[in-house]
Amino acid sequence: MAFVKLPKPKRSAAIKNPRVTISASSDGRAYNLFLNQAAMAALGEPAAVYLAYDRDTNRMQVHASSPDDPAAYTLNGKAHRIPVTVIFRHLGFAPTETTYHPAKKTGRLALEFNLDEVARASAPIEIVKAA
Repeated sequence: MAFVKLPKPKRSAAIKNPRVTISASSDGRAYNLFLNQAAMAALGEPAAVYLAYDRDTNRMQVHASSPDDPAAYTLNGKAHRIPVTVIFRHLGFAPTETTYHPAKKTGRLALEFNLDEVARASAPIEIVKAA
């Protein structure tokens, strides 16, 4: 049997529009929100962000913020990951699969996206407090 040289797959092109990804861990116990490079650029490459939610329209906003803000999530590394487990449980969301949300710029340093595709919890999710 002869070996056949395999071609190197081409990397997919980066998405040029701001996008937010919401994912759940494999066991479904933790939820994360990720900002792509275009979203970070639209926000002005902030060190931290805070989240705002409108129950009437089921839309969320991500605002550039100072790390000193008590409501701010610090963005570290290339992943631009925001742990949203507690806040999503409080709002009644229970993502079961990864969803991608196009975001539009609102204001100078804010992005807005719709959460209609994110699964809701069938019953209230109790938040376990540490002892």
